[in-house]
Amino acid sequence: MHFVDLAQASRGKKSLQYLEDALALESEAARACDLDFEPTRSILYRSAASLALKCEKLQEAEKLIAGGLLGNPPDEIADELRDLLENVYFRRHLKLKGIKLDDSELQMSLWGRHAGHGIIASKEFIGRVQVMEKLVHRTAERIAGYPFRDNHLSANSSPDKIPIFLSVPRAASFATTIRLGVPDRQLVLDGFEEVSPSRVVEDVLQSLETLNSEGESKLKVRISDDSYRRNFIGLARRLAPDGAEVRSVGLTFFKNRKLREVVLSTKRSEMLVEAGAKNASDTILVRGHLLFADGLGKKESLKLRLLSGETRTVQVPRGMLADLVKPLFGSEVEIEGTQKGAKIILKEIHEAPQPASK
Repeated sequence: MHFVDLAQASRGKKSLQYLEDALALESEAARACDLDFEPTRSILYRSAASLALKCEKLQEAEKLIAGGLLGNPPDEIADELRDLLENVYFRRHLKLKGIKLDDSELQMSLWGRHAGHGIIASKEFIGRVQVMEKLVHRTAERIAGYPFRDNHLSANSSPDKIPIFLSVPRAASFATTIRLGVPDRQLVLDGFEEVSPSRVVEDVLQSLETLNSEGESKLKVRISDDSYRRNFIGLARRLAPDGAEVRSVGLTFFKNRKLREVVLSTKRSEMLVEAGAKNASDTILVRGHLLFADGLGKKESLKLRLLSGETRTVQVPRGMLADLVKPLFGSEVEIEGTQKGAKIILKEIHEAPQPASK
């Protein structure tokens, strides 16, 4: 326990060395126990296997789990050992893919009418997880210095994305833990390996906090590129609560025993943007079906069929097409835009609310 405490208070290679010291002692203690010395024997094997897993010593973890199951462990401890074995198989699969899990954890909690104690409407949860994934990937590319690309990224032209994994959701009203993967340094493009998942998450949280409390004018200081900033604001609005089905979105980040918390309570419709943008006289609202979005021409655009049957073409600024427009293809949407002559320039797009059933 002394070495584990030292490991938690340290970083990098020093922390790993303390964990390996703890593993050596715990393994020695487990193997010194007679087969009938239960539950102490199986508890020690479980502890040693957990340490081996933290040290990424997968084969040793597997042997320790087998040693714990070899005796006569209580059913509860035996189940925990089998769960550890599943984790070993999972980590081995990641290793074959050139990925390891980052030590940090990001917890997302949702409260509201559609988020009960341990249960939630699927679209409220799945949609926000997908938004978090896009925020992480776009932020990683911005930090790495890559120019914004609004078309779908290809494996040959973009750095390996940081993979995201979810734990079993918990009641809180509804919460899940997001773990980030770290790509193998040999499999990523030059420069991208310098961007750690922890740095990316911290940047996302700071930018969300800035937008939530101070608006776009302050966000410009953090995200100077117009396309990246426009993309971030659109995604942030989809992550934010709507004020009814979801009233609050909490993000809690754990890294090196330090806690950072950001609570999004401002409704997406009230998120602060550039002064006067919402009240401009040339702003119009349009509702219709999104027919298609085109990113191949000189200017990206979408085509909308209005309820009257008329079709309108809307110009899409850079930063919005791939992550904000295309996921709504085929849906009935509401568009807020700026009228300039016969053209509409998109400012905001979201799925149109459906009338409540009687």
